[in-house]
Amino acid sequence: MQIRQLEDEVGLQLFTRTPRRVILTEAGEYLLDRARKILREHATALAEIAELGGVEHGRLRLGSASAEFATLQLPHILQGLREKFPNSELAVSAGTSQTLVDKIMHGEIDIAFVSLPVDNSSITTDLLFSDEIVAIAHPSHPMANERYISAAALAGEKLILGERGGNTRRMIDDFLTRQTSGRTSRWNFRGRRRSIRWSKTISASAPPEPRPSPTRSAKAA
Repeated sequence: MQIRQLEDEVGLQLFTRTPRRVILTEAGEYLLDRARKILREHATALAEIAELGGVEHGRLRLGSASAEFATLQLPHILQGLREKFPNSELAVSAGTSQTLVDKIMHGEIDIAFVSLPVDNSSITTDLLFSDEIVAIAHPSHPMANERYISAAALAGEKLILGERGGNTRRMIDDFLTRQTSGRTSRWNFRGRRRSIRWSKTISASAPPEPRPSPTRSAKAA
């Protein structure tokens, strides 16, 4: 039942079922690889979060700006905290990266898993893992068969983006603004060969932002 619900959520078949066995599809292999990478990071996150209180009693308020992180990794973190500190109280809230940073500054939450960069010199960030930003197009789209896509061409497309206020949306908006204004962009787009069944993807990468000086804590996801 859980597998079927996951397939309904992602909109793709993750397993090929036969009378004798179940085989991962290409989409299933991709999701499994991503899940394994995330699980390798959760032990580190558990240890760092546990260091915040230093006691077995108390209340820890967490925030997550990533739906993927909250779905795949955060439950394992919460389970580990509950097992290690059974008498503690855990509270979780969601929001954009900027909203969660503001909540840390106002003392409303203790730690947050957000996207970099965090433009606040009072916030300490720790990189847990890096990820790609990709553009997905239908196979019939003119760009779908191009090996390389210019940033200017992508800037002229109609895009479905996340809500304003999130760091990912802010980075994409900044990228598009730079392309249309003629300024040099920090982003480099390249064609991505691997696809999941019907999708063609274009991936982007950027050099890391400088780390701010430590005062308060936030986690980057």
